[in-house]
Amino acid sequence: MPCPYIFGQMRGPGPTYCNAKSRKRNRRVAELVCNRRYPRVYFYNCSDMKTWEEAMLKRITGILLAAIFVVTLSGAGAGGDDAKLDALMEKFFAAEGGDEVKSAIKAIMAGGFKAADIEKKLEKGREYSDDAPTGWKVYQNKCTDGRSRNYHLYIPEDYDPKKKYPVFYDLHGGVSGGPFSIQRITPRRTLWGPIAKKNSYIFLIPHGDGQAIWWSKLGTDNIIEQLDYVKRNYNVDENKVFLTGFSDGSSGCYWVSLHRPTYFAGLIPLSGAIGVSKHGPYQCYPRNMLNRPLHATNGGQDGLYPSKGVKPTINILKKFGVDIDWTDYPDAGHDMSYFKVEKPRVVRFMKKTVRDPNRKHVVLETASLDVGRCDWVRIDEIKDVGNNEKFKDFNLWSSPGRVRVGVVIDQQFAGPGVRINQVQSGSVAAKMGIQSGDVITEIDGGKIADFSALRAVLGKKTYGDKIKIKIKRGNRSKNMKGRFPKFKKEKYFRRTKPSGIVDATVKGNTVTVKVKNVAKYTLFIRRGMFNLDAPIVVRTNGGETFNAKVQPDVEFMLKQAAQDNDRAMVYISKIEIKVPVEKKEEDSEEEKPEKKKSDDGWR
Repeated sequence: MPCPYIFGQMRGPGPTYCNAKSRKRNRRVAELVCNRRYPRVYFYNCSDMKTWEEAMLKRITGILLAAIFVVTLSGAGAGGDDAKLDALMEKFFAAEGGDEVKSAIKAIMAGGFKAADIEKKLEKGREYSDDAPTGWKVYQNKCTDGRSRNYHLYIPEDYDPKKKYPVFYDLHGGVSGGPFSIQRITPRRTLWGPIAKKNSYIFLIPHGDGQAIWWSKLGTDNIIEQLDYVKRNYNVDENKVFLTGFSDGSSGCYWVSLHRPTYFAGLIPLSGAIGVSKHGPYQCYPRNMLNRPLHATNGGQDGLYPSKGVKPTINILKKFGVDIDWTDYPDAGHDMSYFKVEKPRVVRFMKKTVRDPNRKHVVLETASLDVGRCDWVRIDEIKDVGNNEKFKDFNLWSSPGRVRVGVVIDQQFAGPGVRINQVQSGSVAAKMGIQSGDVITEIDGGKIADFSALRAVLGKKTYGDKIKIKIKRGNRSKNMKGRFPKFKKEKYFRRTKPSGIVDATVKGNTVTVKVKNVAKYTLFIRRGMFNLDAPIVVRTNGGETFNAKVQPDVEFMLKQAAQDNDRAMVYISKIEIKVPVEKKEEDSEEEKPEKKKSDDGWR
């Protein structure tokens, strides 16, 4: 007989079960249906349990389908927005030039997307192709002077677009000469190429020249623009980008550490000198070298940058706190004879060194806003507003090194002899009467067949020495006499313009900033550096200059990302600070002359 019970829910004193068998089944069904949501479910006088189970199954199925339908609808909307944002971000990543970037940013902002979603897309970056070229290729970069310059690019043959790759550069020497041919630079591939292949590094060898020397804005722009191309086409580890170079290339590494270190994890100057940077367009401030580690070398027998001339400078830098690992190779000349020993040291340096995108301390000094940024600090106005922290000028003093004739050599001249491209004003060569186009054929009676011979002879000269140079000018030969000046100790870097200094330290949500000769500066804000749910406090020279929560600024976020092309350093907002003007009080009480006491009884 069918069971006369019905199914129901009751908050009563207790359940009534039809029998032991149905009790067991009912408990099992109750557990399945309610899943502990309703702990007191009772089954009363149900009809046939089979019929009841079928009815309940239909009911549950309907509820689940309805829920799935609702979730699907909401998910379809979110997925649609995400797909739309992906399409717009793809255009943003592909944009080249100011107009394309502006248009892409405008389209993204018009979409009403969440700032957090845009931030995630920027950190994820673009999708990379599976069939991008690998191995060695030669490309050209059109520089800001309108000229295209070659660079050699190596991509590991087993390149995987889903994996991030470290990058390093090799800057060649002799950059002051004329443009170098591809054939002349190609042999440099054998120096670092095997290391790049073994360690799966992306490797670049740029071409420099007299108009794009490494210690110039054009020369450095050329390097950074090449990096931008690589980032657009290959999956780069932005926190593992290194710059190395030999001779002039080494001096270029020093220059970058002084002026534009943001894109790099570390600098590796080999057989160069920091003093060459003074020939660049900007005043140099060694305190900026506190922002990145360096690994450097020099040779004891180097005729251009001997260890004995470089070591005093290295010691001063170390004493100031610069992280520079310097090795003296006593028997090495101006060559890479020490490369076999040095190679594994360089590799170890690159493997252990990682740029910290959330570094807590940045120091920046500059006299030009062209190079007025390091990481998350930017100087916007250099001006003395009277509110200044005390900073001592950190300069370097010259030490006896190689003597200089003061000429730029034509690297393309086949010889015999060495042809002069340019004569430095006020130099020994200028005083001797040497002119551009002259060919040096002899020095002190010895034949000069090429640049190597010239360098070897000059390497033996010292301050105060006499020198005789025979030159060929057209069809005529001429003997000239001169003398190198006596060594005079002087400061390396000029100080003709006032500099602005910002020294910023983050602790928790507080930024303590010390400034000198700075009227305005900006701090870029990253999520990983601060708790954005709490106010950020900025104290400038001891006074509070900002105290508020910082909200994401989508337009700034996109503009800065377009400029930096750096997934590891996505800034979501900025804090602009106007340094309070220090009010000059009238004479203080101590300085005011004492008033003469009157005789009228008033005191």
